[in-house]
Amino acid sequence: LEIAKAVATLMMKDSNEKVGVDQVEFYSKLSVDAARELLEARLDTEDVSRVIATDHFQDSIDKLFRAKEVFVKHGANIETQTVTVLLAKFLPKAGRLSEARAEVDSQLSAAKGTGYLFNYAQLLYSDGQLNVYERKEQEGLRKSIEALEIYQKVEAEKYALYPLLLIAQLHIIADTNDLGFSRSIEGFRISHTYNHTAFISQFLQAAGRAATGLNKPHLAEVYLRNAVEICDKNEMWSYGAIAKATLAAVIAQEGKTREAIQLIEKAKFVDLSKNVDAKAEKYFLMQVFSYEGKVQGLSKNYVKSEEAYRNFIAISQEFGYIDPFGIGQIKKGLGEALLEQGRKPEAAKEFNAAKEEFEKVKEGMHPKNNNKYLDYSFSGKSIDELIKLVQP
Repeated sequence: LEIAKAVATLMMKDSNEKVGVDQVEFYSKLSVDAARELLEARLDTEDVSRVIATDHFQDSIDKLFRAKEVFVKHGANIETQTVTVLLAKFLPKAGRLSEARAEVDSQLSAAKGTGYLFNYAQLLYSDGQLNVYERKEQEGLRKSIEALEIYQKVEAEKYALYPLLLIAQLHIIADTNDLGFSRSIEGFRISHTYNHTAFISQFLQAAGRAATGLNKPHLAEVYLRNAVEICDKNEMWSYGAIAKATLAAVIAQEGKTREAIQLIEKAKFVDLSKNVDAKAEKYFLMQVFSYEGKVQGLSKNYVKSEEAYRNFIAISQEFGYIDPFGIGQIKKGLGEALLEQGRKPEAAKEFNAAKEEFEKVKEGMHPKNNNKYLDYSFSGKSIDELIKLVQP
């Protein structure tokens, strides 16, 4: 206990982080029975923390709520904040975004007021992620930058990778790809220091996506191929599926359609069941289908393109996918596939639906000029041009 108190005191002296001091004081006053109950709840929380947010998330959510009940019962505020961060990670994947928002809002101001810097940074990052789900990307970027700065202040560099990745991704969405690229490379270097393969692959993918926005497809291809290789080597099937699909979209745009189709097939049929449940598998397949529609369209396989876009729409409805920009691109791509089959009335319906979706994008961060490499549609024409083509 004395050693723990000394370490906690040093932590507070170095970074003003109070969590250690308060934890030592809290646990020194606990009864044996309370400590035993809290230990079991903490072990459950730690079990869930080692699970990615696509692995059997309903079981994880149930376990987290049981743990939270124990923490609240004994006034374990720090643990309550920790479990809230995990709930914010899992609840949106189960379509329970409003619950995630309520959980984070209930703890965010409390964490800031108590001076628990690390917990506050975690909750800020969770808040930033929820902002993105809620189509408030600018607010999400602001919260992520604040979280990153606090992690750096308390020297939690490994944890800083989470907001750093989100910052890179949001810059890419905002079409500030130079910043997205530099943040991706920064994250790659840090994750490489810790040999964190999941982050290495994700930062490589982000760098590749940013490179497409900088109109450097050959550089993008290098980063994405490295991401695919790392994912395959480490059996990270879910990340690998997205890396393959993104690479396929980029090289198809450059005329390598045969290899692109092969990559899509590999992305669709990797053994996702090794580490995700059936619903999570569909979530990844939905993302693969978005680029399969594009790749098949560029390959002039318009029937297969139509099928892929319809598969995306079916799964997106199941998940409650609400991004109007993404849905607009999918409907635009579907219309293109129908138009190429000579089905003008059906194409017109999809183009009009796509335009309605694009008009919903007002204050978000999506670029006005689509990135042709990452756009889910394939013709390269604007939605207004396409609508003119199908007018009587």
